[in-house]
Amino acid sequence: MRASWGQAFFFVIGDMDQKKIILLSDDKAAAAQAAVSSELRPFERKDLEDALANFFIRVEYQPKVPFRSSRSTKFGVEALCRIHHPDFGVVMPDRFIALAETSGLIAQLTDQVVTRAFFDWRKWFDHGLAVKLALNISPELLTNSDWVEQFLARSAEYDIDPEYIILEITESSSQTSRDRKSVV
Repeated sequence: MRASWGQAFFFVIGDMDQKKIILLSDDKAAAAQAAVSSELRPFERKDLEDALANFFIRVEYQPKVPFRSSRSTKFGVEALCRIHHPDFGVVMPDRFIALAETSGLIAQLTDQVVTRAFFDWRKWFDHGLAVKLALNISPELLTNSDWVEQFLARSAEYDIDPEYIILEITESSSQTSRDRKSVV
């Protein structure tokens, strides 16, 4: 058994009768229920493939401020990956990173994030904002020579001095704890 409760506030505009108001509130309730249902349904490989194919990948930035600063210290941002999916809404990384790693889609996902982050960084730099750019990278990508070459080509394409790039190696969910120690 499931129960739901909601409260709606609305402004009556023009000639709205009771039937129209009920239909409108039913539509809003159905939309809210669909949003809750999508959070309960697992995010699967086909959903991730759909997100990649349709460019639902978004990059948000978290400021990185040094504890101690000097004139030579550069402030920065960390690129954070989110999926803005029409069926799921905003999907956080804990629902798709492990899936990307285990399904072989991590390189494609990372490339979309890197491309967007480099594009944004280039705009900022061209407007006088020289910040460090931190990117989260799965350890398995560093052993993939094709991906490394692609990454270097992307940084050259956007003319980014490596001094501005920080690669943060993530703790891969697809590695064993012994493997994690060897990467560090």
